[in-house]
Amino acid sequence: MNANRVLWVTGAGSGMGRAAAVAAAARGWRVALSGRRADALDETAQLVDGAGGQSLTLPLDANNPTEVSAAHDRIEANWDQVTDLVLAAGLNTPQRYWKDQALQTFERIVATNLTAVARVIDIVLPGMRAAGSGQIVVVSSYSAWRFSPHAGVAYTASKSALAVI
Repeated sequence: MNANRVLWVTGAGSGMGRAAAVAAAARGWRVALSGRRADALDETAQLVDGAGGQSLTLPLDANNPTEVSAAHDRIEANWDQVTDLVLAAGLNTPQRYWKDQALQTFERIVATNLTAVARVIDIVLPGMRAAGSGQIVVVSSYSAWRFSPHAGVAYTASKSALAVI
């Protein structure tokens, strides 16, 4: 167990983000939970606390630089710098083809799946560099590595671009 580890998870309300948060909690880590749905974050917090970790819920939209910065400040004020990061926030839409997808929707998906990832990395990386350590895990998608025609144009493009981050 290592209570000195501070993990920040985006997309912590479900799926891979929730799983990563609970796994870290089982090792006694402190886990900051971010996502858009406060109720889902509260459920994850109960799982984290029950698994032996400590939780801090930080509802936010990862596309909002002010909210991301405030969340980072709150993590550091409560626990110290972020030592580990899991970026699992993601977005898709039922309108996945060029024939029915609006550019505004395309931009929102790319902003969440790609730009927000870079934004959060950008805010934690200076602290990790100063400490000389840290781990960043970026959750992509099977659709990024194998042709998946029904995954959606914006989703596939944004998740594929994560390979170079």
